[in-house]
Formats: sequence, structure tokens, C-alpha cells
Amino acid sequence: MEKKALDRNSLIVKFAAIGLSVNLILSVLKITSGFVIGSRAITLDGINSLTDSVSCAFIIVSALLAKKHADKVHPFGYGRLEYVFSLMFAILIMYFGVRSIVEAIKDIIEESTLPNYGIDTIILMIVSLASKICYGLVARKKGKEIRSPSLIMSGVDSIGDSLASVSILVGMLMQKIFSIGIENYLCILIAIMIIRTGYEMMHECFNKILGMRVDPEFGKKIRTMIIMQEGVLNIANLVIHDYGEGTYIGSVDIQVDENLTALQISRISAEIKAKAIEMGLNLTSVGVNAVNLSSHRAENIRDKVLLLATRHKSIDRIESLNVDLELKSLSFSVVPEFDVPDMEEDLKKFENEISNSFPDMKVDISLSVNSD
Repeated sequence: MEKKALDRNSLIVKFAAIGLSVNLILSVLKITSGFVIGSRAITLDGINSLTDSVSCAFIIVSALLAKKHADKVHPFGYGRLEYVFSLMFAILIMYFGVRSIVEAIKDIIEESTLPNYGIDTIILMIVSLASKICYGLVARKKGKEIRSPSLIMSGVDSIGDSLASVSILVGMLMQKIFSIGIENYLCILIAIMIIRTGYEMMHECFNKILGMRVDPEFGKKIRTMIIMQEGVLNIANLVIHDYGEGTYIGSVDIQVDENLTALQISRISAEIKAKAIEMGLNLTSVGVNAVNLSSHRAENIRDKVLLLATRHKSIDRIESLNVDLELKSLSFSVVPEFDVPDMEEDLKKFENEISNSFPDMKVDISLSVNSD
């Protein structure tokens, strides 16, 4: 798993270095050209390319820092630094966007002179457009493959920036053909695109830092792998924590036949952990719940609980359902559906139904987190 994380970080550094080089060259050429011909739109587009260079630099630094081994203070490593650096970049490009709108409005009010576009400037913008689209598509595709949010953001931002280059090219043609100057209006349009990109990036980073459910497809694959394991009757309480893309820590409870030996259960647990590591998840624990398959009464109780649960929209599923006839106890976890109105009231009604249905049993119901 550690080798996979290192390979992933190397790929991130490689693609970010390409993006850094391309954007740095484009930014120097466009800012220089913008100043020479007096085009605020091209200068702004150059500054936008410069922020993309800073973004790629942030990605490289965060990927290198993420290689640091876990320590006493950070036992799960430094993977989340990727989100922190992405957040810093989002704030930076939003600042440039707002500043650019202010300057463009000033120029509209003052009726500044139109820039003088030459063939070399047009060629520069065409090259910029092609470069940004190519890098954006490749970076976004690779980011999705290795689950790197910062690389995906860099690719999406690059594709979005290509629209700015298209707008500037359209403005150039309109000025050349119809002598209509829309330079400053293009600046405002580009700046709005920059601010929107920054906001979307910031929103995504906040969600990642606060903690959110992992990729549903990843959770589904882990669940499928565990349930297909010989000896596993059901799974419950699968919890996956994201400590930076590529670093997933979790735990799971499984249900097995109560007649299995400790050795058999240990082998099942070891196999599940080994396969999970191959898939990119470090399962720190595999809990076990014994199920009585030979008792018809225990089976009827389980069926009754599941039937009652289906009548409540606030319940996503029931997990860790355990019936102990000897101790006269019934325990299980409820995974709630958070989007349902009056969830707490509905769950309370369900608890009362269970208590009334099994008055001779000690009922223990707990809430579980639906994090996978």
C-alpha cells in the first residue's frame, strides 16, 4: 500500500511539473504581450496562467510532503496537506478574479484606448488554447484514475481557462473586422470564470477537510469483496476514513455462523484485511458478530426486525443484527437516511415498535454512520 501511495505521488508530481512548465511559459509570453500592445484581457489571461503555475507548484509541494511517513503527532500521515494547499490556491485565484473585475470596470468608465493586436498575438492565443485543452484533458483523466482532487482541479481549471482564450480570440476578430472593442467586457467575463472556478475548488476542499463520504464506487467495491468472502454472512458498520487521497483507513464488522471456530474466523479476518490492502484500504479491525442459524425463533425475530425497518423511510439499512436467546437480548445498528424529514421522530417510532414486538427481550439499538 505504501508503494502504491509513493507511485501515485510520483505521478502527481510528474503531471504537475508539466503543467507548471507549460503555464509558466504561457504566462510570461502573455503578460509580456499584453503589456506591449496594451491589452488588459491578454495580461489578465497571463496572470491566470501564472496562478495555474502556482497551483501546480502547490500540488508538487503537497505531493512531496504527503510522502512523509506517519509520526507521533500525525499517525495517519500528511495526505490531507493536498487539500490545504488546494484551498490556498482557490483563495488566491478568487482574489485575482475580483481584482480584475475592479480594474476592468475602471477602464470601461475611463474609456481606455483599444489594444493593437498583431498576428504574433493571435498565434500566441491559439497555442495557449491548444496547450490548455491538451493538458486539462490529460490531467483530469489521470487525476480521476489515481483519485487526486488537486490534479483533477488543475485539469478542470485548465479546460475552463481555454474558454478565456476563445473569448479573447473572438474579441480580436471583432476588433479587426468590425472595429468593435470588447476588451474590458471580456476581462470581466474571464474574471467571473476565474472566481467561479475558485469557489468550486474551495467548496470541494472544505468538504474534504471537514470529512465526507468516500467515493461510492470505492465503498461498493470494498463491500462486494467482503460479502463474497467465504464464511461471511453479512457485513455491518463499514467505516472508511479519508486521510488524503490514496490513504484510506477503516474498520468493518462481519456476521458469521456462531459454530465457526476461532481459527476459522481468524483466517476469514486475515483474508479480508489482505484483499482490502490490495484495493487501497487499510482495515485496522474486523469485528465479528455471531449468528444463530439453527434456531427458527431467532430467524423469525431477525425477519420481523427487518420487516419493521422496511416501513420506515428514515432507515437506510439494519446492521449487526444479533439475537441471543439464552440472554434474551436483541441488538442491532440502524443506518439512518439523513435526507428524510422528521428522521428522529420516525426512528423513535421504530424503536417503540421493536420494544412492543419483543417485550420479553432486552433491546439494544444504536445508530451507525453511513460513511462508505
